[in-house]
Amino acid sequence: MGKQIKLNVKGWAEQCGYSVEVDRHGVYTNYNLRNTNGLMRIERDTVKGHTPWIVCANYKLWIPERFGYYFSSYTKDFTVVLKDRVEYADLTEYDIMQIISNNK
Repeated sequence: MGKQIKLNVKGWAEQCGYSVEVDRHGVYTNYNLRNTNGLMRIERDTVKGHTPWIVCANYKLWIPERFGYYFSSYTKDFTVVLKDRVEYADLTEYDIMQIISNNK
């Protein structure tokens, strides 16, 4: 197998027409993606034992069918979760690329 290239969220999102702000804090990075639909936040966490990707938005995103949503009335956003439980979904880099691409 060839070497796997790490996903460049900012580059991919800009290529898909989003304006992107990056906010780095030690072990995690927040990507704030804006377009005409609204604001999507993608958080990348490098702490072992934690879900590496968290995606939420102030609008209902197109997501892969195997996932679901949790709507927080407190934060007023939709978070991508497991389909049958309110736990963060185990998203892959490919899932992140699909979500970015399909919500432009």
